[in-house]
Amino acid sequence: MNKVLLNVFDENRNRFIALNNYENSHGEVSNYTIQLNTNYVNKVHKDIAKLEVLKCESEIAEKARISLLNSLQKNLNPETASAQSKAQKNAYYHVDKNVKINKTNGDIYINGMLIQKTVLINGVYPEVNSRPLTIEKNKIKKELLTSKYRQFFLRGIPELHMNGKVIKNRWLQ
Repeated sequence: MNKVLLNVFDENRNRFIALNNYENSHGEVSNYTIQLNTNYVNKVHKDIAKLEVLKCESEIAEKARISLLNSLQKNLNPETASAQSKAQKNAYYHVDKNVKINKTNGDIYINGMLIQKTVLINGVYPEVNSRPLTIEKNKIKKELLTSKYRQFFLRGIPELHMNGKVIKNRWLQ
């Protein structure tokens, strides 16, 4: 386990982290600034409140709003959480609410709110032909806090810069 990573997270409460040269599955390379000390459940509650009062101008937008609202409410209820999400909780060592390490291979995952993204190299994304309901859902999602919540996979990241410290990803060595 990466002891330096754990120590840095334990020492800092105002936790912002820079993920530089992060390459996603589509080949896009970007620099990110994310805030770690955020609570996803609080963001879900705020999004539910926003969706409950959102006024839609069309029938398809209203269907999209209701679908998103139902999905967020379902995710809050532990009895309706999927078996996969329950199994995933046991597959990771949870450093804190925003950092987990895979118990099998040491892969590190960091969750947080997107503050800034700078694309360095554009990726190649497939063309998508979405249905009208999906298009409406995506329009609404752009206005929700939960859409800015991200998970980053750190095996391929050589280093992290956090609060003036450089953390080497030792799983690459």
